[in-house]
Amino acid sequence: MKWRLVGIVGGALVVATVAVRVGAAGPEGVSALLVRCVRELDAGHLDTALKTARQAIQAAPDNPIAHNNAGVVFDRAGHHDVAARELKVAVHLDRDYEEAHYNLAHVYLELARQLQEDEDE
Repeated sequence: MKWRLVGIVGGALVVATVAVRVGAAGPEGVSALLVRCVRELDAGHLDTALKTARQAIQAAPDNPIAHNNAGVVFDRAGHHDVAARELKVAVHLDRDYEEAHYNLAHVYLELARQLQEDEDE
């Protein structure tokens, strides 16, 4: 099934047409979960944002925005390795998804900084 996904990522409205397998939540439910995830993330509620992102992934596992959102939540929580894994999935699902590429690059920079800090100690 193809449908348009709308989400707010990093303050920017993201719209994508994606072919996905839709679970019980349906397209409207997934879109609502994505928007809720971003709102919770912006409010600093990382646990709730992650739970909502996981619900979106479960409802539509082929949805790159859901994986991107999960990656951003993990990154903000300091779990850069897990963030990279989710963002790689988002990029794999949609090679043209610029936001996911940008977020993945950011996570790689954070991982490089951590390695440098470990070497300096």
